[in-house]
Amino acid sequence: MKQDSFIEACNKSLLNLKGIPNNEKLVDYIVSMQRPSRQRKIESDVTENDLNDIPSLVKRVNQIDGPKVEWDNERNCYGLKADRMYKKGKLVTTYGGIKYLKEVHGDYVVKANEIHIDGRFGFKLSEKGRWINESDRDRKIVNVTLGRDIRATRIIQPGEWIFADYGPDYVRNY
Repeated sequence: MKQDSFIEACNKSLLNLKGIPNNEKLVDYIVSMQRPSRQRKIESDVTENDLNDIPSLVKRVNQIDGPKVEWDNERNCYGLKADRMYKKGKLVTTYGGIKYLKEVHGDYVVKANEIHIDGRFGFKLSEKGRWINESDRDRKIVNVTLGRDIRATRIIQPGEWIFADYGPDYVRNY
């Protein structure tokens, strides 16, 4: 099937899905997955096997431009730090992973419009949203919105930890 006819078929299918305002982004994602891997960018989807060696994965993630993944001694886990200043409203990173049109739950699931994104794996190295933590139980320090596009809610300084509110449905074990 030619790429143009594939896109047309995807568009027809996606137009029937109500509540998804950015059909083009989903079509772009589907089309990118149809290309032979040698035609894709060097960065690939992170697999479940990659999670067996987190320090190696972090090194690979940090070779990509954008915020940096670092160990947070206070929270005893990896987190995301600003690599530069981000102005309010500016894109900080994106949230990637396996996309579902049905409701799914888990530690790394984000709802973006009507799509649920499970960021455990399947994300690209540049999609660093899955590394963002909550600041604390009261979520007093929040400097980004959580969704497919992660945007600054205020000025974020270089070296500052990036925090989001996971929302009222997230089960907190702390």
